[in-house]
Amino acid sequence: MPLVTLVSEADTLLRKWLDASDIRNGGRLPSERELAKLLDVRHYALNRAMARLITEGVVSRDGYKLYRNAPRASTASFSCELVVYRRSVHLRSFRKVARELGIDLRIHCYSNLEEAVSFMLQLEADKVDSIVLDPPLFGFSTLGKVAESLMKEGVPIVCSDNYLREISSVFGDLPRALELCINHLVELGHQEIAFMGLNAVSPTSAEIFQTWKSACTHHGMQSSIERVHIPSKYLYLREEIADLADRCAKEWRNVTALIAYNEPNSTVPCLMEFLAKRKINVPKDLSIISLSDSSVLSTLTPPVSAASFDIGMIHEMGFRVAQRLARRQREMGIYSKSHIRIQPSLIQRGSTIPNPRAIGDHYTQPMRSEHPLNFSEIGRQRAEIEKAYQSDIKRPYSLVKFLDSSRFEQVNLQEFVNRPLNYQRGWLGDRPLKHLDPGQYTIHGVPFNVLGGPHRSDCGVIVFNSIVNTKGKSKDLPVRLRIPIHKKAKAVYFLHGCGFTRFMQCFAHYRLFSGAKKIGEIPLVPLGLPPADFDPGAHAAEFSRVNIQDWWTDLPHMHFEHAMMAPISEGGVSDGTGPQWYAFLYTLEWINPTPTKVIDFLEIEVSPSMSTTLGVLGLTILKPT
Repeated sequence: MPLVTLVSEADTLLRKWLDASDIRNGGRLPSERELAKLLDVRHYALNRAMARLITEGVVSRDGYKLYRNAPRASTASFSCELVVYRRSVHLRSFRKVARELGIDLRIHCYSNLEEAVSFMLQLEADKVDSIVLDPPLFGFSTLGKVAESLMKEGVPIVCSDNYLREISSVFGDLPRALELCINHLVELGHQEIAFMGLNAVSPTSAEIFQTWKSACTHHGMQSSIERVHIPSKYLYLREEIADLADRCAKEWRNVTALIAYNEPNSTVPCLMEFLAKRKINVPKDLSIISLSDSSVLSTLTPPVSAASFDIGMIHEMGFRVAQRLARRQREMGIYSKSHIRIQPSLIQRGSTIPNPRAIGDHYTQPMRSEHPLNFSEIGRQRAEIEKAYQSDIKRPYSLVKFLDSSRFEQVNLQEFVNRPLNYQRGWLGDRPLKHLDPGQYTIHGVPFNVLGGPHRSDCGVIVFNSIVNTKGKSKDLPVRLRIPIHKKAKAVYFLHGCGFTRFMQCFAHYRLFSGAKKIGEIPLVPLGLPPADFDPGAHAAEFSRVNIQDWWTDLPHMHFEHAMMAPISEGGVSDGTGPQWYAFLYTLEWINPTPTKVIDFLEIEVSPSMSTTLGVLGLTILKPT
């Protein structure tokens, strides 16, 4: 005999026995095993039937003891049947919201699809006022047909927390949540990401995967589209989570961020456990963000970022839609269908940080490589790269090619510098420029005086405000700054760098003034990470605006018309001892169209609503003849 039939029969027999018994309110019931023998049903079936009565408040449990409760006199003007998974984490929320709304809620807890269908068919026969269905993660086609049958029979039904085409639904907009997660990671500089999806055949899951492909394409992350890990069934087994951790350690070793579909019981804690066993540190090696929030995510170490939905709002809206449908059915004899998406909000916690490979974070272990290392080949390539980089540093601008140092005058930035170059959380990111000592440097034929010093308080760079950099010397970083010059100049040269760049999005302006009149303006446009199909020749007009690039070495670097790259090695700008790492600063040339006029000041203004951050290290003018 099917289990659902046994449970239903046990439920019927138990209720009849309870109604016929002389046990009063507060009186103790026999044990479940005694009742199972008395009613001649299986103990397991009676246990499930008893759980329904406990859920409805007809019976209460204290340890192994069972007590009868008095029937509750309902004063509610509206009654609703809730069909919900017996271990649902949302059951408490459903009860709380129904109590707040004054709804007489009758709860029917299922353990499998067959039992859920059985409940719904029984409720159809009983002609109940309305039904709210909290569906399982599978069996959507079957549930849709049963729900549609209920609707046609005049029983208002609403799907909560998920989407069924056939009936009204109130649910969190998971595709939008996925977009939020992807945008958040891209803002932090992540370009190699993966998705821990769900193998559920539902309209929502299909939309989620389509959103994943579209968003990856939009952000130029073609290599991420196929990085989707799904379970073999509806929920993840521990070994399947272990397989994902293995992929992150091997096949996906270049992935810097992972978006995880968070099941009701949460797969994320198990995933972080397996990642730790494989020496993958969260968030240093791999940032993690969940597609939905749960209480356990905030208690993990580190706490996990998530796209969060107001579950109480979803449940309240589900009840209100059911109430409206019941009223329209009663008053007008019609049934309308609507789908309401509740929008998510982003909660950023410690599990997502700027991509270390984009900002220069220190690694406690070597960066994982795609291929086995050939050290002799690496040594040869390093020598060639170093030679080329030294040549890049010495390459002069045409205007200064044959000039001596007396033609230059350096502007003192001591009053304005606000961050050290040589300490943690100095410069632009977590990796300090320990290799750039204070002193005089000649870069691209122009002398620059780099400030700083051996102490944490010895600042050497002006860092400007952005989403990811807001403080310097315990003060807010500037959004706009005026630096006095009061000199005539044939040209002005800047030594600067930037981080967290977006592809060809202007983030700052240099403006030069003679008195109150602006005589020059330079928009700063970074190259960033171009999409895979970007062709500079096909976009010549846009590409001609580019004049700076993110300082991280993994991004493409090149010389532009009036801006050149300055690779700075571990040993400084001219040391040939075999550096292990480079940072890329840039110089910028502005040729003054009116060299006879005095330049009174330079104004620097940034867009603080963007992640791209500007750091200015030096300012030199070329005096007119």
